[in-house]
Amino acid sequence: MPTPSFSTSTLRGRRQLHLSKTECTLFLKDIQYLPIEEADSSGGEVKHHDHDHDHQKTDFHSSRTEEKWSCEFSPAQAKNLGVDTVEIEGIDEKFLQSHGAKSGRSTLFISEGTIEGTEKIIVPSTASVEVHELSKDEINDRRGQRQRRQQQHRNLATPSGRLRTLVVRVIAKDGTEPTASIQKMRADVFEDKLCLKSQYDACSHGQLKIEPYQGKTQTGRSISGGVVDVKINSNPVNGNKQTFETNAKAKAAELYGDLTQFDLILFCIPPGTGDWLAYAYVNRLDSYYNDNWCSSISTQVHEVGHNLGLAHSGEGFITYGDQSGMMGYSYDVDDAPKMCFNAAKSYELGWYTKQSKSVDPLTQILAKNWANSKSFVMNGVDDYQFGRNGSTNNLISLRLKQQNSADDYYIGFNRKAGMNSGTVEDANKVTIIRKTGGPNEYGQSWKVSKLSTNDNTSYTIKNFDNSSFNVNVKLVSIAGRDAKIKINVTNSVSCSKVKNRNLTYKNKKSKTCNWVSKKKRRRCSKTWRNENLSEWCPKTCGSC
Repeated sequence: MPTPSFSTSTLRGRRQLHLSKTECTLFLKDIQYLPIEEADSSGGEVKHHDHDHDHQKTDFHSSRTEEKWSCEFSPAQAKNLGVDTVEIEGIDEKFLQSHGAKSGRSTLFISEGTIEGTEKIIVPSTASVEVHELSKDEINDRRGQRQRRQQQHRNLATPSGRLRTLVVRVIAKDGTEPTASIQKMRADVFEDKLCLKSQYDACSHGQLKIEPYQGKTQTGRSISGGVVDVKINSNPVNGNKQTFETNAKAKAAELYGDLTQFDLILFCIPPGTGDWLAYAYVNRLDSYYNDNWCSSISTQVHEVGHNLGLAHSGEGFITYGDQSGMMGYSYDVDDAPKMCFNAAKSYELGWYTKQSKSVDPLTQILAKNWANSKSFVMNGVDDYQFGRNGSTNNLISLRLKQQNSADDYYIGFNRKAGMNSGTVEDANKVTIIRKTGGPNEYGQSWKVSKLSTNDNTSYTIKNFDNSSFNVNVKLVSIAGRDAKIKINVTNSVSCSKVKNRNLTYKNKKSKTCNWVSKKKRRRCSKTWRNENLSEWCPKTCGSC
């Protein structure tokens, strides 16, 4: 890592650090704000009653969300600079995305930049900028053994094991503190019948345990029950949540030592810093909550979901609009709703692998079955049996993978039962979700359809994988915990209007559509130049 040089100046009373040849780790921060018309400039509690679901939630059409890239400096850099994480200004988000930036797994190199206060680094247009992907060893070197292990859990494997968790109640210099007491926060996060700990334990079927930190820290201080008070030398002012974040982390580190000794940290910020609801860093250990939202189980599960690498779940044009799972809206109640995640997130989390399946309809259904269709039985998350008792074919999540697109489709049965008995919408319906970024990577998902026996019974994905084929998902029946679906693959162009193309498979002149016809069942599912042979030879393969 290059050693940065810097000089210090002040502008209108604000400290400025002028950096050159600086490198940092990139982290994406997901921020949810309160609706504009309901935002309280004091940062206090804001409620909106939803008569349909009996929950307090933000208004659907005016809720705001923001993603911001941040720089995390190494411990040595942070000590010199007096700040460990700052928001980035001056670099277009599309530039970072196009260069493959991944939260917690990429570094940013800049030739020059200026840190203003403790909140942001401004990168001028004249700076040279590079994005590099971290290797596992580099993650290890930068984050330490414990953090590296959790980083691998979040990025490379199933989120599982025990996460030692600390809740920090941040108290301002003037004594302003979060509404919830230490005792209430402990109950809301660890002890209530429905809380952060209980819901992750339930949804993961015991594979992920969120435990209150107990024992002595690196500085020899004892923590009991997982919740502490930390007083900082700042007062709440509208818009200074980043100052509270920086100062709270610094004070917590001073009191307890390196914060990576914890697996998760939830910071509860007192009222008065603005109209934000909560935010978290993707693939990092920390999340932040604006006063009363500290007690909301849906907000806790949502923000920790970001820590585990999950993106938002949307519907229509609303980023948070999918209310069938916890990565949609948050609700201003501390003991509801009792629900898990949508089919795309369920697949990504990897908790249901024994009853999950990935299928390419164009190669594994088309031409493999003369009917060009295949049936599947879907179960809800509460019915997961780890593949025991003959349940391997009862799927929790079915992925329809696309080879030539960044998006895949996921199908699940949103059964209203047990750990998912409080699902806010689409109860006992089959949901179809489109997600970008691959099955195991951070990526926004969008609910595109919900199927029920009463109204909408089928959904067609047109020109699947940029092909001429349509994939139709039909709900056949729902009986108890079983939802039976049938997937049909059809050509969008009739046979009377298509011709076999001039195929020379692997550039061999003898391997034409006539060659395919001799062993149709096997050869029609092969691919050539990113297209199935059934597209080159639709009449031969009967795929039109």
